[in-house]
Amino acid sequence: MDEDDWEKEVADLWADEGVDDGDRIDRMRALAEQAPHPALGEFELGGACDSGGREAEAHRHYAAATAAGLRDVDPGRAAQLAIQHCATSAASRRR
Repeated sequence: MDEDDWEKEVADLWADEGVDDGDRIDRMRALAEQAPHPALGEFELGGACDSGGREAEAHRHYAAATAAGLRDVDPGRAAQLAIQHCATSAASRRR
């Protein structure tokens, strides 16, 4: 799958309101394995876990995305990751 097709698949999955959290995570995991760069796959999988209430798993994927160089690969997603990760960390501490 080329990068444009991958980006479309990811966007379509996020836009699909009929998908439950578990299915979204499973489907994103499959897409993450096909990502044009590991950092992109880890970021999107982290987001799916985060939105599905799996904050600890999201944290691991966000950390992996950062370690894989997300800032260099996609600065916009890196900025989004910083915001999402802070929100996830704050929510986890309140529990």
